[in-house]
Amino acid sequence: MDFEHWYISLDRLYSKRPDLKEWREQLSRSYNVREIYVFADFSNQALRAEIPKIREITNCIIETQNATSRIKKDYTDFIMLDHIYQKALSAQDIQAYIIFS
Repeated sequence: MDFEHWYISLDRLYSKRPDLKEWREQLSRSYNVREIYVFADFSNQALRAEIPKIREITNCIIETQNATSRIKKDYTDFIMLDHIYQKALSAQDIQAYIIFS
């Protein structure tokens, strides 16, 4: 899940926060969810404050912050896709991926 994009979009458009537990429950009704990975640049303090809520549904939290000061580029999509590709190569039993952004 691209949590950063989801969080910021909901905040800007509706002044709301993601309901992670409800989202997980809805997903689990339709799919046998084995793992949830959350990707975000948590340098934003509002996003960092959400980490305890994320931990209620998963401990697989991937920090995507760009540590260089030269180029301001969001690497979340690249890191998320790299993780999916690596997982697809190493775990042959996965039937589907759900990308949520």
